[in-house]
Amino acid sequence: MDGGWHTAATVACAGLVIGALAAFSRAGDPDVADFLLKKAEKALRAKDYESAASDFRRARDEYTPLPLASYGLGVALEKLERESEAIAAYRQCVAEVDEASAPAAQRRAARRASSALRRLRRRYKDLDRATQAFLKELTKFVREHKKSDPKWARTACETILRIEPSHREARRVLDELVSSKPKPQKKKDEDKPKTEKGWGSPLVEGDDLPGWSPGIRPPWTCRDRLITVDAERGSGDINWMDDVTMKGRFEFRAEARVVRDGGRKRTYGIFLGNGKDRWHGVLIQDDDAVVLVEFAPGGTSFLKDATPRGFKPAQWHKFRIVVDRGDLSVFLDGARVLQHAADDRNAFRGKLGLFAQKGRFEFRNLRWKKQ
Repeated sequence: MDGGWHTAATVACAGLVIGALAAFSRAGDPDVADFLLKKAEKALRAKDYESAASDFRRARDEYTPLPLASYGLGVALEKLERESEAIAAYRQCVAEVDEASAPAAQRRAARRASSALRRLRRRYKDLDRATQAFLKELTKFVREHKKSDPKWARTACETILRIEPSHREARRVLDELVSSKPKPQKKKDEDKPKTEKGWGSPLVEGDDLPGWSPGIRPPWTCRDRLITVDAERGSGDINWMDDVTMKGRFEFRAEARVVRDGGRKRTYGIFLGNGKDRWHGVLIQDDDAVVLVEFAPGGTSFLKDATPRGFKPAQWHKFRIVVDRGDLSVFLDGARVLQHAADDRNAFRGKLGLFAQKGRFEFRNLRWKKQ
């Protein structure tokens, strides 16, 4: 298994993967996906299977379809003895590859994924039978409830596709349900998000994140303007904001807290970047230190850090990030904990993102304004 993966990974490192996908990808940034893919490959070779699985998932979320990431995820999950998830990842790889037109590297990955599927299905016959029975019942539920209860039918379709990505009926019904927009309900004035003078449009409205990508989907949920992300299983997830580009002088505020601590490597926070290859993050790590990091083509740099006194992760804490062109100040609960001047005066600009890893976290009261 490792030897087969290494061959596919070598091709990916050569940069052929992203170029081959450009013609039929749905969304995302190929450079970010390529970076995450290479990072995952390195972790897999180092036998850090948790990190590899996390980064393979992030690569797939960033740029899909990505067959090599799906295959690598299957390998990592199988090493972690999470066979049912590995089967889903291998199936995803096979479903993403068109044998007639896909590049050779993708076809090899699909063949290895098919071989792994046959091996796992022979080894776990009872699991496979139970899975197929479960899919049959879910499909029946979708057929009976897609009109009467479209919300649960959509959830059922998404569950089917996580297990069997090539399930045509679930994909077709899901596309129909997504494209049919429900009639907006009238809200009372007191339920509407209030926009204070000088502040931009609300970043959260009710149960929605307007302008955010990928939007509300697992592990992200939103209810009554409260954003929750469940990354307890070790997956790092980022939710980028598409339509608000910040530059020059601006201020961003948010409140955040830890709901459940996943232990070592627990991290959450806010990112600001150009959407491609350069990001700055204000993170709270597992030792409760506030850290300013920079992700750039040359690698990750830890720029500054501070440890607030008496910091209690389970309590709500107020973040305030003030940018004045190339200068950045970070305030936590009203006290400035970090200040940094970038060499590049345009360093702190771009899009916002929320990040979470190894835990369950909540964000609320997200606001921004030009200064």
